[in-house]
Amino acid sequence: MSTSIIPDHIGLAVNNVKEGVAYFENLTGIQAHLHPSESSAPFQSASVRIGETCYLEILGPNPNHKGIHPLKSLLRAFKEPTLWFWYIRTDDFGELENKIIGQGRQIDQKTNMEMDESRSDEFAPHIRGSIGPGFDPVYPNIIQYLAKPKLDVVGSMDLHPLQDFIVRVPASDMAKNKPKTFFEAIGVPTGVLKESSDDKYYLSLTLKTPKGPITWENETHSVSTWKALSTTIKDVLGFL
Repeated sequence: MSTSIIPDHIGLAVNNVKEGVAYFENLTGIQAHLHPSESSAPFQSASVRIGETCYLEILGPNPNHKGIHPLKSLLRAFKEPTLWFWYIRTDDFGELENKIIGQGRQIDQKTNMEMDESRSDEFAPHIRGSIGPGFDPVYPNIIQYLAKPKLDVVGSMDLHPLQDFIVRVPASDMAKNKPKTFFEAIGVPTGVLKESSDDKYYLSLTLKTPKGPITWENETHSVSTWKALSTTIKDVLGFL
């Protein structure tokens, strides 16, 4: 049986999650659901349902998290709300990982998130990871849910349809079928790939909202281990 792959969520990074939610609601007229913060997590998020199986995640640093964490620092470094990542959902993480390795890439930051007493009822156990090496927003992250949440808040939310989602890549990449060939090989829909008007990479999202279509389009940058480390040091020293 072939692996089933469907869109799961698209991430809008913000440096303050409550301010990010207020920004989004004022801009779109759509109410986002702010998930409870968990002290062990470096991030806190809010969700907006944008498809039958897809949601927008507004992701910011968790104000209740103690200590140092690269993800928290990377989020704190954003100067404005920015499209930063996207996820596809699979029903067989292992099979998809093997396909990715077969194409000369790898899974980084692979994490098995299990249910425990500290988790909110909105939490769904899952396995997730990014397509490496490193973190490159052009490539989707992958996730497999292991169980449904006890409380499916997102599934019961009003639907605000996704009008368009685009991954823009330079003409040189399109001419070489990069990353189209890789997407095809692992089963990711290639219709999201469009040519950019310059030599840069972008994520672009358009939502249908009560205030009309709203579009975000942001240039993407890969995040290396050194980039994460240097941003964390700047954050600790107060230089962000």
